[in-house]
Amino acid sequence: MKNEEAVSLVIGVILMVAITVILAAVIAMFVFNISGDMETTKTAVVQAKVVGDGVTLTIVGGQDLDALESITVKNGDMTACSLNGVATYAIADHAVTIEEHFAVGDVIALTATDPDEVRGQVIVIGTFTDGNDQILADRTF
Repeated sequence: MKNEEAVSLVIGVILMVAITVILAAVIAMFVFNISGDMETTKTAVVQAKVVGDGVTLTIVGGQDLDALESITVKNGDMTACSLNGVATYAIADHAVTIEEHFAVGDVIALTATDPDEVRGQVIVIGTFTDGNDQILADRTF
């Protein structure tokens, strides 16, 4: 008759070591406050497409749309910018910042230098009420 207790003891020791390592990692995480400074990702959706002589950005929605304070649009080829048809936004260093209360369906229109060839990268950065910035759209045409 064989005695197979050794196999059970080895498995038991391995399980005890694994539990000890997991507990040590969890305790170290709380002691060193590893998880305390994590930022939450905001949800605001912007759709970008080429229309006519430029690029149109449409606010599609998102649960954090009410917390969106401003949108900065960066593009190397734009010469004019408007929000819902009102062109009151100045472009400086190939970027424009629009500080408004945004709603679903708002349209930001960017006019290109050369209407025949709308090309380049458009980056839309949203700034939220808690001070966090987040890229809402990054599109190359």
